[in-house]
Amino acid sequence: GVVVGRNFPVFLGFRGGKGVAPIFGLSMAVLPLLTLASVGLSLAPGLATHNVVFGIGVGFVALNILTIATAQDAAQIGLCLTLSALVIATHFALSYNDVMAAVRKRGPWGLFEVE
Repeated sequence: GVVVGRNFPVFLGFRGGKGVAPIFGLSMAVLPLLTLASVGLSLAPGLATHNVVFGIGVGFVALNILTIATAQDAAQIGLCLTLSALVIATHFALSYNDVMAAVRKRGPWGLFEVE
């Protein structure tokens, strides 16, 4: 409910954030060590490419992989995958035009270049 409320607030015409902050808080509460490990794994690609979105994406993938690899409960794995899919879908919907313009202008590797 918190993530959906953050992404689609009623008082702002259902236009809000991408839900990364509430998911980070939730994962820190439920899986603190795995969350800190995924944050550590997301810093290097984010800093290397100067692209925060890419770093966050790597962090979400790392969190999902770590959750599955450490044999967490099925409910935690399902929640992690569902919330990650929600963030990806929301972010993709909000930035689709920007991403496609970058790909058309510079090719697929243009997403990793600093502007």
